[in-house]
Amino acid sequence: MCLGGLGAAFLWVEASGSAEVLVLTRSVARGETVAASDFRVARVGQLDGASSVQAAELPALTGQQALVDLSEGALLPAGGIGQAALDAEGVQVGLRLAPGRIPLGELPAGTPVLLVPLEDPRVNPGAAGDLPAPLRGSVLTPPRTGPDGVAQLLDVRLDAAQAPAAAMLAATDRIVLVKEGH
Repeated sequence: MCLGGLGAAFLWVEASGSAEVLVLTRSVARGETVAASDFRVARVGQLDGASSVQAAELPALTGQQALVDLSEGALLPAGGIGQAALDAEGVQVGLRLAPGRIPLGELPAGTPVLLVPLEDPRVNPGAAGDLPAPLRGSVLTPPRTGPDGVAQLLDVRLDAAQAPAAAMLAATDRIVLVKEGH
């Protein structure tokens, strides 16, 4: 009888600490439209610090776009599916940022950001007056770790007139992303 009671208590604790989340049934590239068949439901235990999407959200995600590259068998991360927010005046710029050049924590799609230019140490060191003004934009795809396991990759939305400056600064690794308050 005691053993049965312990077993029941164990099952209750196990069931109360688990959740149904979405897992990818195939790899989905950023920008690709997702279907319900791209996911399966998995019951998982406590996910301290792990980002996931509850299975109940599946109907709202169907027909939306992958905002990041998604791997088969992985949990669907929060903010990984949605609608890219580009308008007629906006452009999408991809960034590869080194550690320390992007804030820690969540940067979901729509987060307002500033791209702050850094001086080029090869040309006129200390000539900060030659730097372009910070570029105001918003996150289109949340950051993810790049193939090197270190750099953070993300897309930002900028006004079309800002794109050349952002591309030049990104290509020369002279940019810092700053999260703005809402």
